Amino acid sequence: MFSLKVFKAEPIESKLDDPRWKASTHKKWVVVRAENEDQAITIMSRSFDIATGRQLGKDVLVPPWWDKNLVEWTEINDPKYPAKGQAKILEKG
Repeated sequence: MFSLKVFKAEPIESKLDDPRWKASTHKKWVVVRAENEDQAITIMSRSFDIATGRQLGKDVLVPPWWDKNLVEWTEINDPKYPAKGQAKILEKG
């Protein structure tokens, strides 16, 4: 197994009222092991994204994890979360 990176994604509390959070089943911090942020978001999307109804004339709600205005991303180095292993969610709040 090779080493990956470990990221913590944390919703920005003041932005939790954004309508895009309706497109996610999870609204708290997540620690994920992945090659890069894009892969981390993809892994999280598979676990947390949900379809929302679309109304005529309104924008489609894109899941919030892709928007850096809604989520703070940090690469972490903590022995609790080893970088070696498969890409996956390690813990969630």
